[in-house]
Amino acid sequence: MCGTIQGILFLLVGAFWFIPISLIAGGLICDFLVMRRKELSLKSMITAYSLFSGIFAFGAICPIKLLQSSFVGAMEKNNIARDYIDQMVRITSVPMLVLIVAAGFAGGLLGGYIGRKALKKHFIKAGLVSVK
Repeated sequence: MCGTIQGILFLLVGAFWFIPISLIAGGLICDFLVMRRKELSLKSMITAYSLFSGIFAFGAICPIKLLQSSFVGAMEKNNIARDYIDQMVRITSVPMLVLIVAAGFAGGLLGGYIGRKALKKHFIKAGLVSVK
């Protein structure tokens, strides 16, 4: 659900069409992965969040290289400076795509573990939440 809301917001602010689609698809995939389990666990939620972060990173950077003509056309339509567009296309490579997706996934894992620590420290300790 959250991925769908983010996708709609990105669409409303004029993001390239591939980003909202990847957010919505990533959100649905991750929601399905978490909800198909009989019991919710922090581990499954952190894994799904990490996957969502990787999918979002892919959706944000992929069009620059793999959908280059559509991306350039959309950026020109939004009055983005041609020098900026050329530089984005020039520095984006397939190894960079892989690195950014991996960084998105790793950032999701790190954020999930930091969130888990905060959850335990503040909410579980106070008796507001119980987690398996």
